[in-house]
Amino acid sequence: MRGGKMDYLFFVLSLVAAVPAYTYASWLNKQNNKAGAIWMWTMVLLGIGLAVFSMLRY
Repeated sequence: MRGGKMDYLFFVLSLVAAVPAYTYASWLNKQNNKAGAIWMWTMVLLGIGLAVFSMLRY
C-alpha cells in the first residue's frame, strides 16, 4: 500500500521527535562538542529521511 495512513503518522512523529533532537544538537554545538552535534544532526536527517522514504517507496 503506497502512502498509507501509518506512513504519514510515522512522518509526523519523526518531525515531532526531530525538534528536541535538533535543539540538543544545537546545544552540543554551542558547548564546542562538534562531533556530538554532527551525530545528532545526522540522526535527525536519517529519521526524517527514512519516514519520507517509507512514504515514497512502492
